Amino acid sequence: MGLKERLVIIVMAPVIAAAYLLFCWEVVASARAAMGFGTPGTVVITESCRRYCDWKADFIPHDGGSPRRDVDFSKPLPSDAGPGDRFPALDSGGLMAVHSSDGSWRPGWPLGGVLFGSMLLALAGYRFVKWRKGEEADFFS
Repeated sequence: MGLKERLVIIVMAPVIAAAYLLFCWEVVASARAAMGFGTPGTVVITESCRRYCDWKADFIPHDGGSPRRDVDFSKPLPSDAGPGDRFPALDSGGLMAVHSSDGSWRPGWPLGGVLFGSMLLALAGYRFVKWRKGEEADFFS
């Protein structure tokens, strides 16, 4: 393994690991919300979503806690929904999103990130084992 490859690994490994952990955290938060765990509250839509995206909203907890601004709200809403509309939600600890309180599970892009990250980890593990044995990896070499 050359110096260039080592530098790429040293720089990219922490970035990929951080993104993987972020995606895992969001998937767990989505699953917790689907099971009804979290802080109940209301989202106020701040930005319209036309198709296949999450809505931008402010989350206001029912218990009087501090609101969360500019979070993603992953729930299909009526076509006439727009800024200012309010919907029930749960804040289940996700870093970027709050979820519907109706029990639906919509992990969306974080689940894709976890699956992609798992592939990268498997590839990195394979290459590491080959490197430790002194062998050349036979793919992506």
